[in-house]
Amino acid sequence: MIGLTWLPAGVFWVEEGDLPVGVVWGVRTESMQPFILEPEPVARKPRAHWSVSQYGQAVVTYVRELVTGQVTDYSHRWTESGPVQIPEPVLPQVRERMVVSLRLLSRALVLGMAAGFALGVLSLRRGAARGFSLGISVAGMALPEFVVVLLLQMLTIFTYREFGIRLYSVLGPSGGERGWLVPLLALSLGPMAYTARLVAGGLDEVMREDFIRTARAKGLSEARVVMKHGLRHVLGRVLGGFPTIMGNALSSMVIIEVLANVNGLAGGLMANWSSRMVATTGLVFCLWFGLLDALANTLRILANPRLREGA
Repeated sequence: MIGLTWLPAGVFWVEEGDLPVGVVWGVRTESMQPFILEPEPVARKPRAHWSVSQYGQAVVTYVRELVTGQVTDYSHRWTESGPVQIPEPVLPQVRERMVVSLRLLSRALVLGMAAGFALGVLSLRRGAARGFSLGISVAGMALPEFVVVLLLQMLTIFTYREFGIRLYSVLGPSGGERGWLVPLLALSLGPMAYTARLVAGGLDEVMREDFIRTARAKGLSEARVVMKHGLRHVLGRVLGGFPTIMGNALSSMVIIEVLANVNGLAGGLMANWSSRMVATTGLVFCLWFGLLDALANTLRILANPRLREGA
């Protein structure tokens, strides 16, 4: 308490006297004299200038390099004499990443839609099977992709720590082996859930039609009625929702590739600092989005006779 009583006196002793304007710090010249505040020398910061002409010239140069296929990026390598810039072509790197992303996207769509068809057919049964199908489809639509990736990573870490069993590879070093099961399961969960909802809703309507009753009256088995007559009419509804499935998968791929350490196109879009690499990757990703969406809408039109006649 005695020490705290000296605190206001010390503050007043420091603040008394005539202080110059704009000072930020002080230097005590004598032990019994108050602080004499002196300004610190501040280095002048460089100011950034934005020029429309320089920006336009840079854009024209980049487009010219992109058309000719000579987009070049520079990586910095530290040597004994200092940093050295090494030119690296951008398009070969983008091509390698594009192959990785295409492989992941195609496998996830095939796996997810096949599992969605199975869950949709399973919803026709009663009891626990129907509840399991509806629960999986609802969970797949509700859980975000990053939560699925983190849960799968936590699962294999737990089994490895507790039992010494590694279920699957989670992360790998740059350029090394990477786990493929985690991003595949996480990316296929959305298409699976959406396809299951479309198939379940379509079968619930189709199985009440008169031609289904006629097929059953002819003595056909329930499995044959569902596979031959029910799924044939549901296929058009699934293809009608294919653009939505494709759009959700492409948007989810960005998060999944970053979290799962996938050296793909979307992962490179978020992990690179180079403006040329990011611009080229973004253009290719937008081109992907347009082409795959056009393909999905084409399949939707071909599957629906009414839309085909209108087109």
